[in-house]
Amino acid sequence: MTTTRLWTIAGGAVAVVAALVLILVFAVPRPAPTPTATPTATPARTTSPTPTATQTSTPSPTPTTAPTPAAATCENTSTQEFQALARSNGWISWSTVDEPIGARPFDDFPGGAPEGYIVCRWGVGPEVPTDNVIDLAWARIDSYNAVSAMLHLEETGWTRSETDATGSTLFTSRTSGPGGAFLFTPFDVRWAAEPEYLDYITSPDEPR
Repeated sequence: MTTTRLWTIAGGAVAVVAALVLILVFAVPRPAPTPTATPTATPARTTSPTPTATQTSTPSPTPTTAPTPAAATCENTSTQEFQALARSNGWISWSTVDEPIGARPFDDFPGGAPEGYIVCRWGVGPEVPTDNVIDLAWARIDSYNAVSAMLHLEETGWTRSETDATGSTLFTSRTSGPGGAFLFTPFDVRWAAEPEYLDYITSPDEPR
């Protein structure tokens, strides 16, 4: 075999090997390229300002305090007409509360004498021994104690009568005890030694 023939055979073998390599390269499937994730741009977050509630300052209501009732005196529990009559007689007034001499009309009430009551004597003066005087008494009283007192008066022989549409109730004298007359109004109780003297009594809470 000649040298030329050998080179020809060798060259053909090389060509066959090269062809096989190319066939294998292109025939074997290649893995699909892994897609690269494209980063998505995140939009900048705009923070909306939170609306601030406008706080309207509402003034707190000021608690109203009921006025303190006026303390009872001989002057503010008697009418101006009676005071003028007393002055024309040369009379003065003085309280006989807790005095050994004087009327004590409320002592027999079931709850005792109402708080802040007053008993006044009108006359020439406490140092003058005379029966020429007028005794008047007044007290604030709540509905419960008023009813209790009225029931007690009825049970002990007092005569009861309704006076007018204002809801006042009159009790007139019995044979024993303080005597006189009681007038119960929706707000107070009044006593006088004689029923006609009840007209001389007024309340310190009434306008003048």
